Amino acid sequence: DNSSTGLTVKGGSADDIITLAQAATVEAGAGDDVLTTAANTSSTLSGNGGEDSFVVTATTAATTSAGTAVTNANIIKTTITDFAAGDSITGLTGASDLAKIDLDSTVQSLDDAFDLLSTSGDDAAQWFNYGQSTYLVYNDSAADLSDGDVVVELTGTYDLSNATIASGVVELA
Repeated sequence: DNSSTGLTVKGGSADDIITLAQAATVEAGAGDDVLTTAANTSSTLSGNGGEDSFVVTATTAATTSAGTAVTNANIIKTTITDFAAGDSITGLTGASDLAKIDLDSTVQSLDDAFDLLSTSGDDAAQWFNYGQSTYLVYNDSAADLSDGDVVVELTGTYDLSNATIASGVVELA
Protein backbone atom coordinates (compact mmCIF):
# COMPACT_ATOMS: atom_id res chain seq x y z
CA ASP A 1 0.00 0.00 0.00
CA ASN A 2 1.43 3.42 -0.91
CA SER A 3 -0.91 5.39 1.34
CA SER A 4 -0.11 6.66 4.82
CA THR A 5 -3.77 7.11 5.74
CA GLY A 6 -5.24 5.31 8.71
CA LEU A 7 -2.89 4.98 11.68
CA THR A 8 -1.68 8.17 13.38
CA VAL A 9 1.07 8.01 16.04
CA LYS A 10 1.69 10.99 18.33
CA GLY A 11 4.81 11.34 20.46
CA GLY A 12 5.39 13.30 23.65
CA SER A 13 7.67 16.18 24.57
CA ALA A 14 10.64 13.93 25.46
CA ASP A 15 12.91 12.04 23.04
CA ASP A 16 10.64 9.61 21.17
CA ILE A 17 11.71 6.35 19.52
CA ILE A 18 8.95 5.26 17.15
CA THR A 19 9.31 2.19 14.92
CA LEU A 20 6.47 1.57 12.50
CA ALA A 21 5.17 -1.85 11.45
CA GLN A 22 2.80 -0.39 8.82
CA ALA A 23 2.08 2.82 6.95
CA ALA A 24 1.28 5.70 9.29
CA THR A 25 1.32 9.40 9.96
CA VAL A 26 3.72 10.22 12.80
CA GLU A 27 3.72 13.45 14.78
CA ALA A 28 6.65 13.23 17.21
CA GLY A 29 7.25 15.65 20.07
CA ALA A 30 9.77 18.39 20.70
CA GLY A 31 12.64 16.08 21.70
CA ASP A 32 15.41 14.48 19.63
CA ASP A 33 13.32 11.75 18.03
CA VAL A 34 14.13 8.59 16.07
CA LEU A 35 11.37 7.72 13.59
CA THR A 36 11.75 4.45 11.66
CA THR A 37 9.49 3.54 8.74
CA ALA A 38 8.13 0.10 7.94
CA ALA A 39 9.29 -1.76 4.84
CA ASN A 40 7.33 -1.28 1.62
CA THR A 41 4.95 1.34 3.00
CA SER A 42 4.45 5.07 2.55
CA SER A 43 4.43 7.14 5.72
CA THR A 44 4.32 10.82 6.62
CA LEU A 45 6.69 11.88 9.41
CA SER A 46 6.90 15.09 11.47
CA GLY A 47 9.73 15.46 13.96
CA ASN A 48 8.28 18.67 15.47
CA GLY A 49 11.53 20.20 16.73
CA GLY A 50 14.71 18.77 18.18
CA GLU A 51 17.42 17.02 16.18
CA ASP A 52 15.46 14.19 14.64
CA SER A 53 16.64 11.05 12.90
CA PHE A 54 14.39 9.72 10.15
CA VAL A 55 15.29 6.08 9.43
CA VAL A 56 13.90 4.91 6.09
CA THR A 57 13.91 1.13 6.32
CA ALA A 58 13.83 -0.86 3.09
CA THR A 59 11.51 1.58 1.40
CA THR A 60 11.04 0.56 -2.18
CA ALA A 61 9.76 2.17 -5.28
CA ALA A 62 6.63 0.43 -6.47
CA THR A 63 5.99 -1.25 -9.76
CA THR A 64 2.50 -1.97 -10.90
CA SER A 65 1.22 -5.55 -10.89
CA ALA A 66 1.79 -5.58 -14.65
CA GLY A 67 5.41 -4.51 -14.13
CA THR A 68 4.87 -1.12 -15.74
CA ALA A 69 6.96 1.94 -14.95
CA VAL A 70 6.99 3.59 -11.57
CA THR A 71 4.85 6.72 -11.50
CA ASN A 72 4.02 9.33 -8.89
CA ALA A 73 0.67 7.55 -8.44
CA ASN A 74 2.19 4.19 -7.49
CA ILE A 75 5.55 5.10 -5.97
CA ILE A 76 6.18 4.17 -2.34
CA LYS A 77 7.80 7.07 -0.51
CA THR A 78 8.39 8.59 2.88
CA THR A 79 7.25 12.18 3.34
CA ILE A 80 9.02 14.33 5.95
CA THR A 81 7.08 17.50 6.71
CA ASP A 82 9.64 19.44 8.76
CA PHE A 83 13.23 18.51 7.85
CA ALA A 84 15.57 21.04 9.47
CA ALA A 85 19.23 21.72 10.31
CA GLY A 86 20.45 19.04 12.72
CA ASP A 87 18.05 16.41 11.38
CA SER A 88 19.24 13.32 9.50
CA ILE A 89 17.87 10.77 7.07
CA THR A 90 19.29 7.24 7.30
CA GLY A 91 18.70 4.46 4.80
CA LEU A 92 20.56 5.46 1.64
CA THR A 93 22.92 2.50 2.10
CA GLY A 94 25.85 2.59 -0.28
CA ALA A 95 25.50 6.25 -1.25
CA SER A 96 28.52 8.45 -0.66
CA ASP A 97 27.61 11.41 -2.85
CA LEU A 98 24.49 13.55 -3.12
CA ALA A 99 23.99 15.08 -6.57
CA LYS A 100 21.49 17.75 -7.60
CA ILE A 101 19.41 17.04 -10.69
CA ASP A 102 18.50 20.22 -12.56
CA LEU A 103 15.06 19.89 -14.10
CA ASP A 104 14.78 21.32 -17.58
CA SER A 105 11.85 22.42 -19.74
CA THR A 106 11.10 18.82 -20.74
CA VAL A 107 9.88 18.13 -17.18
CA GLN A 108 6.14 18.73 -17.20
CA SER A 109 5.22 16.41 -14.31
CA LEU A 110 6.71 14.67 -11.31
CA ASP A 111 6.80 11.49 -13.40
CA ASP A 112 9.05 13.28 -15.90
CA ALA A 113 11.37 14.26 -13.05
CA PHE A 114 11.55 10.64 -11.83
CA ASP A 115 12.38 9.59 -15.40
CA LEU A 116 15.50 11.78 -15.28
CA LEU A 117 16.67 9.79 -12.26
CA SER A 118 15.78 6.37 -13.58
CA THR A 119 18.89 5.94 -15.72
CA SER A 120 21.43 6.66 -13.00
CA GLY A 121 21.77 3.45 -10.96
CA ASP A 122 25.17 2.75 -9.36
CA ASP A 123 24.14 3.46 -5.76
CA ALA A 124 23.34 7.09 -6.62
CA ALA A 125 21.73 9.55 -4.22
CA GLN A 126 20.18 12.49 -6.02
CA TRP A 127 17.83 15.34 -5.23
CA PHE A 128 15.65 17.85 -7.04
CA ASN A 129 12.98 20.43 -6.32
CA TYR A 130 9.58 20.02 -7.93
CA GLY A 131 6.52 22.08 -7.06
CA GLN A 132 6.59 22.88 -3.37
CA SER A 133 8.68 19.84 -2.39
CA THR A 134 12.22 18.52 -2.53
CA TYR A 135 12.76 14.89 -3.51
CA LEU A 136 15.70 12.82 -2.31
CA VAL A 137 16.12 9.58 -4.23
CA TYR A 138 18.52 6.71 -3.66
CA ASN A 139 18.78 4.41 -6.67
CA ASP A 140 20.62 1.16 -6.06
CA SER A 141 22.48 -0.47 -8.92
CA ALA A 142 19.37 -1.11 -11.05
CA ALA A 143 18.84 1.12 -14.09
CA ASP A 144 15.29 2.21 -13.20
CA LEU A 145 13.51 3.03 -9.97
CA SER A 146 12.66 -0.38 -8.57
CA ASP A 147 12.57 -2.50 -5.44
CA GLY A 148 15.41 -1.51 -3.13
CA ASP A 149 15.32 2.19 -3.99
CA VAL A 150 14.43 4.94 -1.53
CA VAL A 151 12.26 7.97 -2.29
CA VAL A 152 11.87 10.71 0.33
CA GLU A 153 9.71 13.79 -0.20
CA LEU A 154 10.66 16.78 1.93
CA THR A 155 7.75 19.18 2.26
CA GLY A 156 9.08 22.56 1.15
CA THR A 157 11.92 23.48 -1.17
CA TYR A 158 15.42 22.89 0.16
CA ASP A 159 18.89 23.49 -1.18
CA LEU A 160 20.71 20.28 -0.29
CA SER A 161 23.95 21.44 -1.93
CA ASN A 162 25.57 21.78 1.49
CA ALA A 163 24.01 18.68 3.01
CA THR A 164 26.46 15.97 3.95
CA ILE A 165 26.20 12.27 3.21
CA ALA A 166 28.32 9.61 4.86
CA SER A 167 27.61 5.90 5.28
CA GLY A 168 24.14 6.37 3.80
CA VAL A 169 23.15 9.15 6.24
CA VAL A 170 22.14 12.59 4.96
CA GLU A 171 22.41 15.54 7.34
CA LEU A 172 21.26 19.09 6.67
CA ALA A 173 23.97 21.61 7.54
